[in-house]
This record gives sequence, structure tokens and C-alpha cells, in this order.
Amino acid sequence: MDNRICCFPHITNLASKAVLTEITNIRLAAVNDDEVTMENKVVETGLSRDAIALARFLIRMICASSLRRDKFAALQCTRNPKKAPLELLRDVDARWSSTLLMIEQLVVLKEFVVQMISNFTRNLKKYELLPDDWDVLQTYIRILRCELPSYVSVIGAGISKLKEYWKLVENVPAYTLAQMITPTVKLEWYQKNAPGRVDWAKDLFVDTLKLYCDAHSMCTPATTQAQHDAQPNPSTWADDILGSPIADRRH
Repeated sequence: MDNRICCFPHITNLASKAVLTEITNIRLAAVNDDEVTMENKVVETGLSRDAIALARFLIRMICASSLRRDKFAALQCTRNPKKAPLELLRDVDARWSSTLLMIEQLVVLKEFVVQMISNFTRNLKKYELLPDDWDVLQTYIRILRCELPSYVSVIGAGISKLKEYWKLVENVPAYTLAQMITPTVKLEWYQKNAPGRVDWAKDLFVDTLKLYCDAHSMCTPATTQAQHDAQPNPSTWADDILGSPIADRRH
């Protein structure tokens, strides 16, 4: 069990797919019948139609033909001659954010998608997105961005999947040590989310540091007693290293 190293991007992808499964299975348990809002009405209107599936098929049909791809680009160039045309994006099963990106790009290019359906009625009409479908997609974008607290059960499906995998790795030393040696994290996650495990995490770090020091000392010349006394012990190093996290300069 100590050697179980799960792929974090894969776990994130599974969590995202859990959210999407809640959407496509239309199980929005957190929305009570008496919570009548515009967003609820929008979703309820599109429940019998899988807006994401329709969007996926529509994109696939437009991208499958070079003639349709060229026409789609030409429509954009006519509208914005100085701007390079954008392409519709397809989602990828192994990429956690691809469905969100696919929907966002489709919404951005809505004007030209509608024109395409008008120009290629025979091939694309059956995949036409109705006004309610477009509204549903806008709502799903907000769900996938975690902006809708009223859909906590949908978003919670992804969190539950993350918790499921967290149980598999919470006692794996590699994950704990990786957090603690990250300058912007250190012990902060444990202090905020699992204060009862702070001492365990620190002891793990100290014990690992001792192993490193012992192995290092075997490969270096012997030191005098004075030199040995002057060297900080692993516990002191741990206190210095695991101090306040360094501010992330990217933000």
C-alpha cells in the first residue's frame, strides 16, 4: 500500500466524469421542487434532450467534412476578416477539462454554428440546438466551473470521487512528503484540512530526513565531535523547512 502512487491527472479526470455523469443522467437531487429559479427552469426544459450529446454530435458532423470545415471558417472570415477563424473543439475521454472547453468554444461560436445548420440543413438539422439547449449549455458551463451552489449534489459527485481516491493515498508517504517539500504548501493543507494529522506528517518528514542523514553520513568523511555538535539535527531542519509556506509568486 505504501507504494501505491495514483496518477493525479487521471483522478481529476475521473472526478470530472463523475460530474458529467450526474448531468447526463439528469439527477439533480439538490434542486428542490419549490426552488423555482430561471436556472432550474432552463435545465428542466432540456432534461428530455441531452444537450451535451447533441453538442458533441453537432461538432463531430461539422468537423467530419472538409467542405463543412471550410464553410465554417469562411463564415467567420466574412464576419471578422482581420481575425483568424476558430475551430470547434472535440472533447477527449482522457482529458478532464475537454468537455468544458468543448462547450465553451461552441457557445463562443454559436452565431456561426446556427448559420452552418441553415446552410447544411439535410446533414445538420437533426442535431440543431434549440434556444433552451443553448441555455442548458450555459448552465452546464457554470456547473463544471463550480459556480452554482444550488447544484451541490452534481458538483459533489466529483468531490466524492476525489475523496474515494484520497482514501487510497492518504497514508502513502510519497504524497505527504511531496506536499511538505512543496514551498507553497508545506504543512498548510494538513493544518487547514486535517489538523489531527499534523504531528503524524511532521514525524514522517523527520523520520525520512533521518534516513537521508544516516545514509549521507555513511558516504562522507567522519566529522569531529565539535563539527557533529554544530550540525542541526533533523528535527531542527524540519522546523525550518516546514515553516510558513512561501507565497506563490504566480498569483
